[in-house]
Amino acid sequence: PRVAAKVERNAQLNGFDNIIINQVAVSSEPGMVTFYTHEEDDRNSMGAVSETKISVPATTLDLYVQNAAVAKVDAMKIDAEGAEVLAFRGGERLLAGEGAPDVILLEVSPEALSLMGSTPAELNAILRGHRYDLETLAEHEGYQNVLARKRP
Repeated sequence: PRVAAKVERNAQLNGFDNIIINQVAVSSEPGMVTFYTHEEDDRNSMGAVSETKISVPATTLDLYVQNAAVAKVDAMKIDAEGAEVLAFRGGERLLAGEGAPDVILLEVSPEALSLMGSTPAELNAILRGHRYDLETLAEHEGYQNVLARKRP
């Protein structure tokens, strides 16, 4: 909720009227999930990053795209603090279909993925399995910025 309020305020300050803020988690199944909030907002996660937790609704990428009547996703940015595998598992139809993103920019953190019971290899296998080529754009302490490009 704190991050959503910041994004909404930033959009207003900059005159952006084409931003839709969805206060939901993206996972492999719809329902309610435990979401851990951290004093550093960019570390909020479904992985146990703190003792402060809230229950939030979750959707899948497939359901979101279907309910929003999105025919084509041109580009996707995902930084799910370790829940990327869950998000992509909930987006199998999207990733396999004609409306799949041409490019996906994501952050890959082995530590955050481990908190969610997955690995960078598992994440890479999902994307490669959907015909994405992966390129590391930047290496940081503890994580990488990765660009995934869909092969024709």
